[in-house]
Amino acid sequence: MEKKRFLMYEDWLPLIESMTDEQAGIMMKKIYAYQCGVEYELTDPLLIGIFNLMKDRFDTDRNTYDEVCKTRRESGSKGGAPKGNQNARKKQPNGYENNQKQPNGCLNNQNQAKQPDYEYEYDYEYEYKKNNITPLTPLEGEEVKPKKKRQPALNAEEVINERNLSKDLREAVEGWVKYKIEKRQGYKETGLRSFLTQIENAAKEYGEPALIDVIRRSMSANYQGIVWAWLQRSSPPTGARDQLAAIK
Repeated sequence: MEKKRFLMYEDWLPLIESMTDEQAGIMMKKIYAYQCGVEYELTDPLLIGIFNLMKDRFDTDRNTYDEVCKTRRESGSKGGAPKGNQNARKKQPNGYENNQKQPNGCLNNQNQAKQPDYEYEYDYEYEYKKNNITPLTPLEGEEVKPKKKRQPALNAEEVINERNLSKDLREAVEGWVKYKIEKRQGYKETGLRSFLTQIENAAKEYGEPALIDVIRRSMSANYQGIVWAWLQRSSPPTGARDQLAAIK
């Protein structure tokens, strides 16, 4: 199923507010180009950093949508023939069709169980564990669906140690990754590697002390992402514009 819309989030307000009107227009063009699969190159380092943050959320939303569509397709494929299909009209042994009255005046399908309208399968295994119920042993010859293998957990520390970061910067980055996990927004491997590249570039351009300070301030302000715009400022938000940018 083709996805015709995407989500923008209120907690991106500080990021949008930190841009000029021209930068905001360029960012909107980049967002729509990405969602439509069209190439649109960014050259502004600030916009590149902000877009990479947004891109992680866009990719998460896309993966969730694809999983829902896949589940619906699999559930739909297990149903019978659609209504109106000739294969669904089976004649009875006595020559009467499904909805034709039988000699006793009853419909043939009167006692058939009504099929549920939803398309998702119930998670019996979760219910068993929740209520400490031992599931029944499958009958001989009964097909048993294999359990899906869980993806191995990402070892963020190993990925971080691959980069040549100083001790102080590595500790700040590890603290940020743990902070994201606590907010249930942990990185996947590709996103983490992209984030580390962004960290290295920012450290070269603005210096490690300024970068470490911005990382810690972003965590203390309970933001979902690092406010990269603060790297271009020498002091915390004080003016009316910066107070609006500090909205959680």
